[in-house]
Amino acid sequence: MFMSVSYYMSVSYYMHSQERRTTTSLGSTKATWTGRLDPMAEGLVIFVFGDECRNHRIWHALPKRYNFNLFLGAQTDTYDSFGCVKRLVFRNLSQDMTRQVQSEVERLIGERLQPFPPFSSISARNSSGFTQSLWKWAKEGRLADIVKYPSRNRTVYAFRWMETRFITGKEMLHKVKKDCDLLADKPAFRARQILRSWEDAVIRGNLSDKSFPVLGMEVECSSGTYVRGLCHEIGRKVGCGGIAIDIIRTGVGSYTNR
Repeated sequence: MFMSVSYYMSVSYYMHSQERRTTTSLGSTKATWTGRLDPMAEGLVIFVFGDECRNHRIWHALPKRYNFNLFLGAQTDTYDSFGCVKRLVFRNLSQDMTRQVQSEVERLIGERLQPFPPFSSISARNSSGFTQSLWKWAKEGRLADIVKYPSRNRTVYAFRWMETRFITGKEMLHKVKKDCDLLADKPAFRARQILRSWEDAVIRGNLSDKSFPVLGMEVECSSGTYVRGLCHEIGRKVGCGGIAIDIIRTGVGSYTNR
């Protein structure tokens, strides 16, 4: 039997529970998803059922398409707004910065080695041979203990800067508060700590009324590519830092969310 379902998933943290709900509603006893979403992402997920589960690796390898917003001026430990602020600085979107961003967008097209973001589920080991998820090493402040930091070859097929808007520090803080409400009953996501770090950076840094550039972008990439990793690299190249504040998966292979 062959069966697949395209499903639009809102910001979620427990893909397996979503899989169980979908399986129950369709009366199937065998199902699998074909590519997770990052914690702060939403969008298209493909589920396959029955005998097609044997081909889940083929489905998982399909290229993905995303629309996302890049917030310039921030660095967090997760590379997105669901992380603790390491640095928040205001920079005008000058002509020079605009050229740097466009140059970096063009540079990222093609195949390259992409390091995993510190807060990700890939396993890593220390010199004693102890292995655990990368996010656990990061949460414990022990990334330096890892013998070989994990990375994978990823391919960006197309990358486009579509629009530019601006958001004040006060508006950004409001967004983070709303996001943290989603994390309130999930201790592993450090909601209080994250919110406190943003409040310190925005309020104590007197950045409430500053307008930060937010760049709307679209990318088509190979499976496993971290969009928040792309944001981090662009921000690092520009020099002021960059994080993802919205990520929407709009396509998986020939499937779209339209």
